[in-house]
Amino acid sequence: MRWRLGEMEFRRVVWIIPAVFLLHELEEWNILAWYREYFSEMPVLTDNADFRAWIIGVSIFAFLWTWISTRFKNERITAYLVIPPVVLILANGIQHLFWLFYFQAYAPGVIFASLLGIPACSYVLYRGVRGVKIPLWYPLLFSLYGLFIVVTTVVAGSRLSPFIRTIMDLAHLTTSRIF
Repeated sequence: MRWRLGEMEFRRVVWIIPAVFLLHELEEWNILAWYREYFSEMPVLTDNADFRAWIIGVSIFAFLWTWISTRFKNERITAYLVIPPVVLILANGIQHLFWLFYFQAYAPGVIFASLLGIPACSYVLYRGVRGVKIPLWYPLLFSLYGLFIVVTTVVAGSRLSPFIRTIMDLAHLTTSRIF
C-alpha cells in the first residue's frame, strides 16, 4: 500500500501539526536559560517548573484540540478549527528564525518550529484553502495576528515581545494554580 500525503484526507493531514508542535515544545525544554541570557526584562517569577509544565500542558492541548477538530465529518469544520492555531505556530516558526539571525546563536525551538513547522503549517494551510475550499480570507484574517506577533518580536529585539511575555505569565499563572 502506497502512502501519499497529497492523497490523504485533510482530517489525517492535520495530525502532523500537533506532532511537530510537540517536537518543537520538547526542543524548548531548557529555553528559559536562553531567554535569561538573551532578553532583558525577564519575569522574576518564571522558573523551569512553570515552563516545563506549560510545555506538557500546551502539547496535550494541541493533541486534544486536533482530536476534537477531526471528529467532524465535514472537513471544512476541521479546517476552520485548526487554521487559527496553525497560523500561530507558523508565526512562532518565523519568530525563531528571527531570533536565530538577530542573536546569531541557536534559539531553542528553531529546528522544529522553523525547519519542520513552517513547511508543515504551510502545507496544512494550502490543503485547507485548495483542497477543503476554505475561503482565503479566513487564514489571512488570522495571519494578521501572526504578523502582529512577528512584527512585535522584531521591534522588541532583545526585550520580551508582548506575546512571549503573555505566554510566560500564562505559564506561571496556570502552573501556580495547579501545583
